[in-house]
Amino acid sequence: MANNKIFIKITTTTLLATILLIVSGCNNSQENKQNEQSLSDSLTTKNESVENYYEPIRQSINLFTLESREGLDVVFTSLSDIYPLSSEDSDTLALPDIEEKGIDAAQYFTLDGKYRERFLSKTNISETDSVFVYDYSKNKLASFLVKNLKVAALINIYEIESDWPYPRYYYMIGFEIDKRKIKEFSDEYYSDVLIYVGKENPFAREKLTPII
Repeated sequence: MANNKIFIKITTTTLLATILLIVSGCNNSQENKQNEQSLSDSLTTKNESVENYYEPIRQSINLFTLESREGLDVVFTSLSDIYPLSSEDSDTLALPDIEEKGIDAAQYFTLDGKYRERFLSKTNISETDSVFVYDYSKNKLASFLVKNLKVAALINIYEIESDWPYPRYYYMIGFEIDKRKIKEFSDEYYSDVLIYVGKENPFAREKLTPII
């Protein structure tokens, strides 16, 4: 009879221990799930923070340069990087008939009507956009409304007379700017000048600090 009591006590103790283990296991499982969820939420928040932090870096803009040619009273910024002409010379909507102009007039000419409209359409530029001209060495900025500027075509510097009549892809297309309106800018080659075309000025206009 005593042995039976001992057996019963042992069995009861074992049962209680088993129940405690099960309950503990359930609690641990619930805690693990909560911890996993917390970790997942934390990682999601961190990922969002990282994405938000790096978002400006993913944005990019097109910058262009300014150049001058001897004999011209205007300077020219080529947008051919975003408006390339076909080497097959079949795009008659980009430029008029070059041969009809004659070799002298074909060096540089402005584009009106459908040629201007086509250029603006293909480059996603609006007449209400501005051309921002920034000289970072002198920290000077000038801006011009697109609607007040002429679109022009300039033959590249590598052409030779034996190439006449020039293929269309020999030309750069962009905006012309009166030299007098940027006379306070850098040297005659405009080597420290950057151009941006859009709605808002992207240049910080902070004075450069020399790196020693």
